[in-house]
Amino acid sequence: MPVATRPLLEECLENCAPFRSTARRSGATGRAEGPGGILFPKTTKSQTDRIKHAKHSCDYSTLVRGGGLQNAFPSSKINLINLAHGGTTSSVVLGGIGLLFQSLGDLNIDIVILDTLVNDASEGKRWGTATASPLTAERVVSITYEGLVRAVHDQYPKTMLVSLFTGCPKCHRMKPHQHAIANHFNIPHIDYGSLVLAHPEDPRIWNGKNHPDWMGHQLVADVIAGVWDKVLEKSCANADTDSHVWPSAPFNKEEELALFPSCRHPMSWFSAFESIKPHSKVPQPSYLDGWRLFEDRPGKPGWISETPSVNSRAIMRVPLKFGPEPKLAVTFLRSYEGMGDADLVMNGRTATLHGLWGSENVEKVSQSFVAWFNAGINLSQPQFGEGGANGFGIAPNQEAELEIQSSGSRFKIIEISSC
Repeated sequence: MPVATRPLLEECLENCAPFRSTARRSGATGRAEGPGGILFPKTTKSQTDRIKHAKHSCDYSTLVRGGGLQNAFPSSKINLINLAHGGTTSSVVLGGIGLLFQSLGDLNIDIVILDTLVNDASEGKRWGTATASPLTAERVVSITYEGLVRAVHDQYPKTMLVSLFTGCPKCHRMKPHQHAIANHFNIPHIDYGSLVLAHPEDPRIWNGKNHPDWMGHQLVADVIAGVWDKVLEKSCANADTDSHVWPSAPFNKEEELALFPSCRHPMSWFSAFESIKPHSKVPQPSYLDGWRLFEDRPGKPGWISETPSVNSRAIMRVPLKFGPEPKLAVTFLRSYEGMGDADLVMNGRTATLHGLWGSENVEKVSQSFVAWFNAGINLSQPQFGEGGANGFGIAPNQEAELEIQSSGSRFKIIEISSC
Protein backbone atom coordinates (compact mmCIF):
# COMPACT_ATOMS: atom_id res chain seq x y z
CA MET A 1 0.00 0.00 0.00
CA PRO A 2 2.24 2.83 -1.22
CA VAL A 3 1.44 6.34 -0.06
CA ALA A 4 2.72 9.70 -1.26
CA THR A 5 2.90 12.78 0.96
CA ARG A 6 2.59 16.49 0.16
CA PRO A 7 3.58 18.81 -1.49
CA LEU A 8 3.11 16.71 -4.64
CA LEU A 9 -0.52 17.67 -5.21
CA GLU A 10 0.13 21.35 -4.53
CA GLU A 11 2.63 21.45 -7.38
CA CYS A 12 0.37 19.29 -9.53
CA LEU A 13 -2.73 21.43 -9.12
CA GLU A 14 -1.14 24.86 -8.97
CA ASN A 15 1.33 24.53 -11.83
CA CYS A 16 -0.54 22.91 -14.70
CA ALA A 17 1.14 24.82 -17.50
CA PRO A 18 4.68 24.44 -16.10
CA PHE A 19 4.00 20.73 -15.68
CA ARG A 20 3.05 20.32 -19.32
CA SER A 21 6.17 22.08 -20.52
CA THR A 22 8.32 20.12 -18.08
CA ALA A 23 6.74 16.86 -19.20
CA ARG A 24 7.51 17.66 -22.81
CA ARG A 25 11.08 18.63 -21.99
CA SER A 26 11.54 15.30 -20.18
CA GLY A 27 10.00 13.37 -23.06
CA ALA A 28 7.08 12.22 -20.91
CA THR A 29 4.38 12.79 -23.51
CA GLY A 30 5.01 9.32 -24.92
CA ARG A 31 2.48 7.46 -27.02
CA ALA A 32 -1.03 6.19 -26.37
CA GLU A 33 -1.35 2.43 -26.29
CA GLY A 34 -3.40 -0.29 -24.67
CA PRO A 35 -6.93 -0.22 -23.24
CA GLY A 36 -8.39 3.22 -22.78
CA GLY A 37 -5.45 4.83 -24.55
CA ILE A 38 -3.02 4.18 -21.68
CA LEU A 39 -0.04 6.48 -21.95
CA PHE A 40 3.42 4.95 -21.74
CA PRO A 41 5.69 7.85 -20.75
CA LYS A 42 9.18 8.03 -22.14
CA THR A 43 12.13 9.67 -20.44
CA THR A 44 15.43 11.13 -21.59
CA LYS A 45 17.33 8.28 -19.89
CA SER A 46 18.89 5.77 -22.20
CA GLN A 47 17.21 2.37 -22.45
CA THR A 48 20.23 0.80 -20.75
CA ASP A 49 19.92 3.15 -17.78
CA ARG A 50 16.19 2.44 -17.45
CA ILE A 51 16.78 -1.31 -17.46
CA LYS A 52 19.53 -0.99 -14.84
CA HIS A 53 17.32 1.23 -12.66
CA ALA A 54 14.37 -1.15 -12.99
CA LYS A 55 16.43 -4.19 -12.02
CA HIS A 56 17.81 -2.48 -8.93
CA SER A 57 14.52 -0.89 -7.90
CA CYS A 58 12.20 -3.72 -8.76
CA ASP A 59 8.93 -2.65 -7.13
CA TYR A 60 6.71 -0.49 -9.32
CA SER A 61 6.07 2.10 -6.59
CA THR A 62 9.77 2.99 -6.39
CA LEU A 63 9.91 3.19 -10.17
CA VAL A 64 6.84 5.46 -10.32
CA ARG A 65 8.43 7.82 -7.82
CA GLY A 66 11.95 7.86 -9.28
CA GLY A 67 11.19 7.65 -12.99
CA GLY A 68 7.74 9.11 -13.52
CA LEU A 69 6.63 11.51 -10.80
CA GLN A 70 10.02 12.95 -9.90
CA ASN A 71 10.71 13.74 -13.56
CA ALA A 72 7.26 15.30 -13.96
CA PHE A 73 7.48 17.35 -10.74
CA PRO A 74 11.17 18.23 -10.37
CA SER A 75 10.58 20.97 -7.78
CA SER A 76 8.65 18.67 -5.41
CA LYS A 77 10.11 16.34 -2.86
CA ILE A 78 8.08 13.20 -3.40
CA ASN A 79 8.03 10.96 -0.35
CA LEU A 80 7.15 7.35 -1.02
CA ILE A 81 6.28 5.00 1.84
CA ASN A 82 5.88 1.44 0.60
CA LEU A 83 3.87 -0.53 3.17
CA ALA A 84 3.43 -3.56 0.94
CA HIS A 85 4.49 -6.97 2.26
CA GLY A 86 4.70 -10.38 0.64
CA GLY A 87 1.74 -12.68 1.16
CA THR A 88 -0.37 -9.86 2.59
CA THR A 89 -4.04 -9.90 1.66
CA SER A 90 -6.78 -7.32 2.19
CA SER A 91 -7.89 -9.38 5.17
CA VAL A 92 -4.45 -9.34 6.80
CA VAL A 93 -3.95 -5.60 6.25
CA LEU A 94 -7.45 -4.87 7.53
CA GLY A 95 -6.85 -6.93 10.68
CA GLY A 96 -3.85 -4.81 11.69
CA ILE A 97 -4.64 -1.53 9.95
CA GLY A 98 -4.04 0.42 13.16
CA LEU A 99 -0.35 -0.53 13.03
CA LEU A 100 -0.02 1.04 9.60
CA PHE A 101 -1.82 4.17 10.73
CA GLN A 102 0.44 4.36 13.77
CA SER A 103 3.57 4.04 11.64
CA LEU A 104 2.43 6.88 9.36
CA GLY A 105 1.85 9.20 12.31
CA ASP A 106 0.42 12.61 11.42
CA LEU A 107 1.77 12.75 7.87
CA ASN A 108 -0.33 14.76 5.44
CA ILE A 109 -0.86 12.12 2.75
CA ASP A 110 -1.83 12.88 -0.84
CA ILE A 111 -2.39 9.47 -2.37
CA VAL A 112 -2.81 5.88 -1.19
CA ILE A 113 -2.56 3.10 -3.79
CA LEU A 114 -4.45 -0.05 -2.80
CA ASP A 115 -2.85 -3.05 -4.49
CA THR A 116 -3.91 -6.37 -2.95
CA LEU A 117 -5.38 -8.23 -5.92
CA VAL A 118 -2.52 -10.68 -6.49
CA ASN A 119 -2.60 -12.01 -2.95
CA ASP A 120 -6.38 -11.73 -2.67
CA ALA A 121 -6.82 -13.82 -5.80
CA SER A 122 -4.45 -16.52 -4.57
CA GLU A 123 -5.29 -16.67 -0.88
CA GLY A 124 -8.95 -15.69 -0.60
CA LYS A 125 -10.37 -18.98 0.64
CA ARG A 126 -7.62 -19.56 3.22
CA TRP A 127 -8.59 -16.67 5.47
CA GLY A 128 -10.37 -17.16 8.72
CA THR A 129 -13.27 -15.07 9.96
CA ALA A 130 -14.34 -13.99 13.40
CA THR A 131 -16.94 -16.80 13.34
CA ALA A 132 -17.50 -19.84 11.22
CA SER A 133 -18.82 -18.77 7.82
CA PRO A 134 -19.55 -20.53 4.50
CA LEU A 135 -18.42 -17.52 2.45
CA THR A 136 -16.88 -18.19 -0.94
CA ALA A 137 -13.46 -16.79 -1.83
CA GLU A 138 -15.12 -14.19 -4.05
CA ARG A 139 -17.33 -12.97 -1.23
CA VAL A 140 -14.39 -12.84 1.16
CA VAL A 141 -12.39 -10.70 -1.29
CA SER A 142 -15.30 -8.31 -1.77
CA ILE A 143 -16.00 -7.93 1.95
CA THR A 144 -12.41 -7.50 3.11
CA TYR A 145 -11.50 -5.14 0.28
CA GLU A 146 -14.47 -2.97 1.19
CA GLY A 147 -13.40 -3.06 4.84
CA LEU A 148 -9.89 -1.95 3.85
CA VAL A 149 -11.20 0.87 1.65
CA ARG A 150 -13.49 2.16 4.38
CA ALA A 151 -10.81 1.95 7.07
CA VAL A 152 -8.30 3.99 5.04
CA HIS A 153 -10.95 6.55 4.10
CA ASP A 154 -12.10 6.90 7.72
CA GLN A 155 -8.52 7.58 8.81
CA TYR A 156 -7.62 9.89 5.88
CA PRO A 157 -10.90 11.36 4.58
CA LYS A 158 -9.16 14.01 2.43
CA THR A 159 -6.68 11.61 0.84
CA MET A 160 -7.18 10.26 -2.67
CA LEU A 161 -7.49 6.48 -2.81
CA VAL A 162 -6.49 4.72 -6.03
CA SER A 163 -7.21 1.05 -6.75
CA LEU A 164 -4.65 -0.80 -8.86
CA PHE A 165 -5.80 -3.98 -10.61
CA THR A 166 -2.87 -6.08 -11.77
CA GLY A 167 -2.74 -9.03 -14.17
CA CYS A 168 -1.74 -12.32 -12.53
CA PRO A 169 -3.41 -15.46 -13.97
CA LYS A 170 -5.86 -15.71 -11.06
CA CYS A 171 -6.42 -11.95 -10.87
CA HIS A 172 -8.82 -11.77 -13.81
CA ARG A 173 -11.42 -13.95 -12.10
CA MET A 174 -11.23 -12.03 -8.82
CA LYS A 175 -10.86 -8.51 -10.22
CA PRO A 176 -14.61 -7.85 -10.75
CA HIS A 177 -15.19 -8.15 -7.00
CA GLN A 178 -12.62 -5.46 -6.17
CA HIS A 179 -13.72 -3.43 -9.17
CA ALA A 180 -17.30 -3.35 -7.88
CA ILE A 181 -16.08 -1.92 -4.55
CA ALA A 182 -14.02 0.76 -6.33
CA ASN A 183 -17.05 1.76 -8.41
CA HIS A 184 -19.37 1.82 -5.41
CA PHE A 185 -17.08 4.19 -3.50
CA ASN A 186 -16.17 6.27 -6.58
CA ILE A 187 -12.48 5.39 -6.28
CA PRO A 188 -10.24 6.11 -9.28
CA HIS A 189 -8.66 2.90 -10.51
CA ILE A 190 -5.93 1.80 -12.89
CA ASP A 191 -6.74 -1.45 -14.67
CA TYR A 192 -3.40 -2.92 -15.71
CA GLY A 193 -5.07 -6.33 -15.93
CA SER A 194 -6.96 -5.21 -19.04
CA LEU A 195 -3.63 -4.52 -20.74
CA VAL A 196 -2.48 -8.05 -19.85
CA LEU A 197 -5.65 -9.57 -21.30
CA ALA A 198 -5.23 -7.52 -24.48
CA HIS A 199 -1.71 -8.92 -24.96
CA PRO A 200 -1.87 -12.42 -23.42
CA GLU A 201 1.18 -13.75 -25.27
CA ASP A 202 3.51 -10.88 -24.43
CA PRO A 203 5.71 -11.89 -21.44
CA ARG A 204 7.04 -8.35 -21.12
CA ILE A 205 3.63 -7.18 -19.87
CA TRP A 206 3.21 -10.13 -17.47
CA ASN A 207 5.37 -13.21 -17.12
CA GLY A 208 2.50 -15.65 -16.54
CA LYS A 209 3.31 -16.11 -12.86
CA ASN A 210 1.64 -14.75 -9.72
CA HIS A 211 4.10 -11.87 -9.43
CA PRO A 212 5.64 -9.90 -12.31
CA ASP A 213 9.36 -9.75 -12.95
CA TRP A 214 11.32 -6.51 -13.04
CA MET A 215 10.13 -5.72 -16.55
CA GLY A 216 6.49 -6.13 -15.51
CA HIS A 217 7.07 -3.80 -12.55
CA GLN A 218 8.58 -1.23 -14.92
CA LEU A 219 5.55 -1.41 -17.22
CA VAL A 220 3.13 -1.10 -14.28
CA ALA A 221 5.06 2.00 -13.20
CA ASP A 222 4.92 3.42 -16.73
CA VAL A 223 1.18 2.86 -16.94
CA ILE A 224 0.52 4.51 -13.55
CA ALA A 225 2.67 7.54 -14.41
CA GLY A 226 1.10 7.75 -17.86
CA VAL A 227 -2.45 7.60 -16.57
CA TRP A 228 -1.74 10.33 -14.03
CA ASP A 229 -0.14 12.37 -16.80
CA LYS A 230 -3.32 12.13 -18.89
CA VAL A 231 -5.58 12.89 -15.93
CA LEU A 232 -3.54 15.98 -15.09
CA GLU A 233 -3.69 17.21 -18.67
CA LYS A 234 -7.46 16.77 -18.63
CA SER A 235 -7.79 18.50 -15.26
CA CYS A 236 -5.72 21.44 -16.42
CA ALA A 237 -7.92 21.81 -19.48
CA ASN A 238 -11.12 21.56 -17.46
CA ALA A 239 -11.00 23.05 -13.99
CA ASP A 240 -14.65 22.16 -13.33
CA THR A 241 -14.04 18.47 -12.77
CA ASP A 242 -16.64 16.37 -10.99
CA SER A 243 -16.04 15.80 -7.31
CA HIS A 244 -16.14 12.32 -5.84
CA VAL A 245 -19.02 11.64 -3.49
CA TRP A 246 -18.49 9.04 -0.78
CA PRO A 247 -21.64 6.89 -0.43
CA SER A 248 -23.28 6.56 2.95
CA ALA A 249 -24.41 2.96 2.45
CA PRO A 250 -21.95 0.03 2.32
CA PHE A 251 -21.71 -2.31 -0.65
CA ASN A 252 -21.81 -5.48 1.46
CA LYS A 253 -23.98 -6.19 4.47
CA GLU A 254 -22.78 -4.83 7.81
CA GLU A 255 -23.10 -8.28 9.41
CA GLU A 256 -20.74 -9.68 6.77
CA LEU A 257 -18.25 -6.84 7.22
CA ALA A 258 -18.26 -7.59 10.96
CA LEU A 259 -16.97 -11.11 10.27
CA PHE A 260 -13.49 -9.71 9.64
CA PRO A 261 -12.21 -7.81 12.69
CA SER A 262 -10.07 -4.73 12.25
CA CYS A 263 -7.62 -3.37 14.80
CA ARG A 264 -7.79 0.39 14.32
CA HIS A 265 -5.96 1.18 17.57
CA PRO A 266 -2.82 -0.72 18.68
CA MET A 267 -3.05 -2.64 21.96
CA SER A 268 0.65 -2.09 22.69
CA TRP A 269 2.83 0.77 21.52
CA PHE A 270 6.44 1.66 22.31
CA SER A 271 7.75 4.84 20.68
CA ALA A 272 11.20 6.35 21.11
CA PHE A 273 9.71 9.76 20.29
CA GLU A 274 7.41 9.50 23.31
CA SER A 275 9.71 7.58 25.66
CA ILE A 276 12.53 10.10 25.39
CA LYS A 277 10.38 12.99 26.59
CA PRO A 278 11.13 14.15 30.16
CA HIS A 279 8.80 12.56 32.72
CA SER A 280 7.19 10.44 30.00
CA LYS A 281 4.50 8.06 31.27
CA VAL A 282 4.27 5.90 28.14
CA PRO A 283 5.20 2.18 28.38
CA GLN A 284 8.91 1.39 28.42
CA PRO A 285 10.82 -1.80 27.57
CA SER A 286 10.91 -4.19 30.52
CA TYR A 287 14.60 -5.06 30.06
CA LEU A 288 17.54 -3.36 28.38
CA ASP A 289 21.13 -4.60 28.18
CA GLY A 290 23.29 -3.15 25.43
CA TRP A 291 20.50 -0.85 24.22
CA ARG A 292 20.30 2.84 25.03
CA LEU A 293 17.59 5.39 24.23
CA PHE A 294 19.09 8.57 22.77
CA GLU A 295 19.18 10.81 19.70
CA ASP A 296 21.99 9.90 17.36
CA ARG A 297 20.76 12.76 15.18
CA PRO A 298 18.89 15.83 16.47
CA GLY A 299 15.19 15.02 16.68
CA LYS A 300 15.69 11.36 15.72
CA PRO A 301 15.61 9.21 18.88
CA GLY A 302 15.76 5.46 19.06
CA TRP A 303 16.84 2.49 21.11
CA ILE A 304 20.32 1.91 19.74
CA SER A 305 22.36 -1.21 20.39
CA GLU A 306 25.78 -0.88 21.96
CA THR A 307 28.19 -3.28 23.67
CA PRO A 308 26.20 -5.40 26.16
CA SER A 309 27.32 -5.59 29.78
CA VAL A 310 25.86 -8.94 30.82
CA ASN A 311 24.86 -10.98 27.79
CA SER A 312 26.83 -11.93 24.71
CA ARG A 313 24.22 -10.10 22.65
CA ALA A 314 22.46 -6.79 23.23
CA ILE A 315 18.94 -7.63 24.46
CA MET A 316 15.75 -5.60 24.67
CA ARG A 317 12.47 -7.05 25.95
CA VAL A 318 9.00 -5.54 25.55
CA PRO A 319 5.68 -6.94 26.81
CA LEU A 320 3.00 -7.05 24.12
CA LYS A 321 -0.75 -7.58 24.03
CA PHE A 322 -2.50 -9.04 21.01
CA GLY A 323 -6.12 -9.02 19.89
CA PRO A 324 -8.23 -11.58 18.02
CA GLU A 325 -6.09 -11.24 14.84
CA PRO A 326 -2.50 -10.85 16.17
CA LYS A 327 -0.32 -8.39 14.25
CA LEU A 328 3.11 -6.86 14.96
CA ALA A 329 4.91 -3.86 13.47
CA VAL A 330 8.52 -2.84 14.19
CA THR A 331 9.90 0.46 12.88
CA PHE A 332 13.69 0.64 12.64
CA LEU A 333 16.44 2.55 10.83
CA ARG A 334 17.80 1.32 7.55
CA SER A 335 20.91 2.76 6.01
CA TYR A 336 23.52 2.13 3.33
CA GLU A 337 26.38 1.67 5.80
CA GLY A 338 27.26 1.14 9.46
CA MET A 339 24.26 -0.97 10.46
CA GLY A 340 23.89 -4.64 11.42
CA ASP A 341 21.03 -7.08 11.88
CA ALA A 342 18.70 -7.79 14.79
CA ASP A 343 16.65 -10.87 15.63
CA LEU A 344 13.06 -10.73 16.87
CA VAL A 345 12.40 -13.68 19.20
CA MET A 346 8.90 -14.44 20.45
CA ASN A 347 6.96 -17.60 21.26
CA GLY A 348 9.94 -19.75 20.30
CA ARG A 349 10.17 -18.30 16.82
CA THR A 350 12.69 -15.91 15.26
CA ALA A 351 12.60 -13.33 12.47
CA THR A 352 15.57 -11.20 11.36
CA LEU A 353 15.61 -7.48 10.61
CA HIS A 354 18.34 -6.13 8.31
CA GLY A 355 19.75 -2.71 9.04
CA LEU A 356 21.35 -2.34 5.61
CA TRP A 357 19.48 -1.79 2.38
CA GLY A 358 19.70 -4.55 -0.17
CA SER A 359 20.07 -4.20 -3.91
CA GLU A 360 16.54 -2.76 -4.11
CA ASN A 361 17.79 0.61 -2.85
CA VAL A 362 20.70 2.07 -4.77
CA GLU A 363 20.36 5.54 -3.20
CA LYS A 364 22.61 6.46 -0.28
CA VAL A 365 19.89 7.25 2.22
CA SER A 366 19.08 6.43 5.83
CA GLN A 367 15.39 6.28 6.71
CA SER A 368 12.80 4.54 8.86
CA PHE A 369 11.53 1.19 7.67
CA VAL A 370 8.47 -0.72 8.91
CA ALA A 371 8.61 -4.52 9.24
CA TRP A 372 5.07 -5.85 9.55
CA PHE A 373 4.20 -9.37 10.71
CA ASN A 374 1.03 -11.43 10.69
CA ALA A 375 2.00 -12.60 14.17
CA GLY A 376 -0.81 -15.12 14.50
CA ILE A 377 0.26 -17.42 11.68
CA ASN A 378 2.45 -20.40 12.43
CA LEU A 379 4.64 -20.00 9.36
CA SER A 380 8.21 -19.04 8.56
CA GLN A 381 9.60 -18.42 5.07
CA PRO A 382 13.16 -17.15 5.61
CA GLN A 383 14.10 -18.32 2.12
CA PHE A 384 12.04 -15.45 0.72
CA GLY A 385 13.55 -12.83 3.04
CA GLU A 386 11.26 -9.92 3.85
CA GLY A 387 8.96 -10.91 1.03
CA GLY A 388 8.01 -14.11 2.80
CA ALA A 389 5.11 -14.67 5.15
CA ASN A 390 6.53 -14.89 8.66
CA GLY A 391 4.63 -15.22 11.92
CA PHE A 392 5.13 -16.14 15.55
CA GLY A 393 2.22 -18.49 16.18
CA ILE A 394 0.60 -16.07 18.66
CA ALA A 395 -2.83 -17.20 19.82
CA PRO A 396 -5.76 -14.76 19.72
CA ASN A 397 -5.98 -12.35 22.68
CA GLN A 398 -2.62 -13.54 24.02
CA GLU A 399 0.09 -11.62 25.88
CA ALA A 400 3.69 -12.31 24.87
CA GLU A 401 7.17 -10.94 25.41
CA LEU A 402 9.17 -9.85 22.38
CA GLU A 403 12.94 -10.07 22.73
CA ILE A 404 15.13 -8.12 20.31
CA GLN A 405 18.71 -9.34 20.02
CA SER A 406 21.67 -7.63 18.37
CA SER A 407 25.09 -9.24 18.05
CA GLY A 408 26.90 -6.00 18.81
CA SER A 409 26.56 -4.33 15.45
CA ARG A 410 24.75 -1.00 15.51
CA PHE A 411 20.97 -1.26 15.22
CA LYS A 412 18.25 1.31 15.89
CA ILE A 413 14.67 0.55 16.96
CA ILE A 414 12.22 3.46 16.66
CA GLU A 415 8.75 2.04 17.36
CA ILE A 416 7.08 -1.27 18.26
CA SER A 417 3.33 -1.83 18.18
CA SER A 418 0.93 -4.75 18.32
CA CYS A 419 -2.73 -5.45 17.60
